[in-house]
Amino acid sequence: MGSWPEIENCRENNRREINLRDCPGRFEDIGCAPPDQLYELTQINLLEISGCDITAISEDISSLKNLANLILNRNRLERLPLSLSRLSNLKVLDASNNKLEELPADFGMLANLQTLNLNRNNLTRFPENFDGLASLSILDLSNNQFSLIPEGLLQGYHSHLSELKMSHNLIEDVSDGIGTLEALKSLDLSSNKVMELPQAIASCSKLKSADYKDNPLKDRRLKKLIEQKNSSQKAIADYIKTKGRPAKASADGNGKASGKKKGKSANQNEDALVKHIMKVLRFDREKAEASDQYLEVIVTDDARDVRPYIVCCIVKRLNLSSDYLLKKFLAVQTKLHEGACGKRTVATIATHDMPSLGGSGLLYDAKEPGTFSIKPLGRDRSVTALQLYKMLKSEADEMRRDKKKNPASGIYKYLTLLEKQEKFAFVSRCTDDAVISLPPLTNGDVTRMQLGENDILLEVTSAQNLGCCKNIMDKLLQSMVNEGLYSCREKDFYSDSSDDDAGDRKESVPALVLQQVRISDSAGKLKVIYPSRTDLSFADGSIKIERCK
Repeated sequence: MGSWPEIENCRENNRREINLRDCPGRFEDIGCAPPDQLYELTQINLLEISGCDITAISEDISSLKNLANLILNRNRLERLPLSLSRLSNLKVLDASNNKLEELPADFGMLANLQTLNLNRNNLTRFPENFDGLASLSILDLSNNQFSLIPEGLLQGYHSHLSELKMSHNLIEDVSDGIGTLEALKSLDLSSNKVMELPQAIASCSKLKSADYKDNPLKDRRLKKLIEQKNSSQKAIADYIKTKGRPAKASADGNGKASGKKKGKSANQNEDALVKHIMKVLRFDREKAEASDQYLEVIVTDDARDVRPYIVCCIVKRLNLSSDYLLKKFLAVQTKLHEGACGKRTVATIATHDMPSLGGSGLLYDAKEPGTFSIKPLGRDRSVTALQLYKMLKSEADEMRRDKKKNPASGIYKYLTLLEKQEKFAFVSRCTDDAVISLPPLTNGDVTRMQLGENDILLEVTSAQNLGCCKNIMDKLLQSMVNEGLYSCREKDFYSDSSDDDAGDRKESVPALVLQQVRISDSAGKLKVIYPSRTDLSFADGSIKIERCK
């Protein structure tokens, strides 16, 4: 068949929107799917195909790189294309009233997605990398078959989520992790199988509207209060805060204490859950300079225009004394790059051997790639950033011709992230201008990780927002302790603790000791210091944060 008038009109007049509503008959003779010509309209930012009974969307949808709004409601879709995750500009996705049973594995790569409506489908779970949806603000999962609120939603990485709808599911238990959703304003858990509501809901300080009706709650007084038409939201919230289910005494990955426990026995119960400690040493300019351990990162205006956001911290005396531990440390980064970092589209991690920095300050800058050099990790000579880029492209093209190797692996798969950029961002030492990282591509060989018990610098950069950097850094540190990567013991790390029982506990509980790093602009004004008191807010009760006074 010929092209449709809407498609021709959009092409000829360079229109930015395509709207197709309630016309199922038009799709019957092309296999109940949109015509291929649709995916040639790369300029469009809104595509709506609603009430058309389509059963499939082509993988070619990834060609619509400017798409910000995708509306596919009231159809017969059983799956979404895997390539959907490449729509990096997508902000609104409405796939409600379909027959979806699962989502693409890389769904969490949609880092700019703000509104997600999956109401009235057959979903039972979410992909594991849910935490990559760092910009999510509105989520509607009503009328599905979830037995739990998705675990990935309750790990403290969704600081923007303001509206959560999960009515008419099969939810039996509400995790204490609900308290991590500190921006939540509206919550709908009506018509589920919930028997208890946790006190942790009180941690959602901005919650103004909540619906818990039609649940088999064991607390009859609470159930009556909820069902009464004249009951205020405040009265219900106050009741749950005092009479709701206390925080569970188990490290299930979602528990979050709802208040400070008093008394020695309560502290002992809390300590029994602790498997790891993160000790945060405060940034002190005078002490750092006096001990030749001073490190501050200066961000230039050029870097702010290209890749604005950077967060760093130092891990003191990390135990990487064997090949096994070093490989485990590198594997943690690789896993995060593939998952929460959205294959480096959301953020990029770099790690550096601190002794190689010589205690110098660092500069985060951006220049034309032909004007600065780097000795890339694993390479034997320095080249300009432009030469490196062209060299890697040439190697990737050769692999494609060979057809025996995959050019979309290793460093080569990140080349597209630098396409059409006039300037490349980089981090360099202030003492000699040696480039130590070129995000999102590679580290410099000058700060290559070494076997031993050295201090290391962790670096996370992003072009999206500061929250992405902090979330990924939190995730990196959490993954490190969960994989058994700790600081070597040193008495000075613990000398200022105010915890009376801390000494005995620390003999058996391993610790990751962190030194704050300050990020400033070129005028010396503080941009961010990490980890601050609002960082490292883990829902997992097995990790205890201790901060130096």
